[in-house]
This record gives sequence, structure tokens and C-alpha cells, in this order.
Amino acid sequence: MQPTRIEAARSLAAVRDGQQPLLDRELRQVLRSGPFSAALHLAIESKGWTLDRVQRALLARGIGVSLSTLSYWRRGRSRPERPDSLRAVDVLEELLDLPRESLAALLGRRRRRSASTRSP
Repeated sequence: MQPTRIEAARSLAAVRDGQQPLLDRELRQVLRSGPFSAALHLAIESKGWTLDRVQRALLARGIGVSLSTLSYWRRGRSRPERPDSLRAVDVLEELLDLPRESLAALLGRRRRRSASTRSP
């Protein structure tokens, strides 16, 4: 998916203004320490994308997430918890060129316990 003219201009402006290295440094730090919302926000900013662009890229991969949900995730108002939302996080990592499981790790995903390990 090609960036829109506005997104390309923002990315070029950030690089020209020396903001891109700062964004990348901040992003690397927040991917280590969290929170999820800050990491998502900085990853989107670093890419120069809008939430609309993120939503369209997810839809192109067959994942529907509303703009309000993306905004809530980015602002820390809510977090992805349902299986389909967690799948969206996996795809977001790919779309935003993030290391695999970097966003998911900030959510503290719990692995499903098998029937044999559950308490009675």
C-alpha cells in the first residue's frame, strides 16, 4: 500500500526537521518498557500514518477495526483483549514494521491453560 501524499509529506518533514531519529529512539524505548498505548502511538507517528491509513491497511488484510477502537487503543482508553483484537495487534506489528510480538508483549498476553493444568 503506497502512502498518501499527506503521509509522505509528513514523513519527509519529520526527517528534514530531524524528528525521525528522535521518534525512532523514543519508539525503541517504549517498546521495551510500555505502555502499549504509547508504543502504538509512536509506531503510527514514526510511520507517518493516520488512523484512517492504519484502518485501511488492516482492512486490506481482512481485519476490521473501527477508527474509534484504534483511537481508544492509541490513547490508552482501552486495550485489545478479544482474540480478533489480538490478531489485529499481530498484523499491526507487521504493518508498522515492528519486531514480532513487541506490541503483544506490552499487553501481557496470557497463554491459554490446557484442561490438564487448570485448577479444579
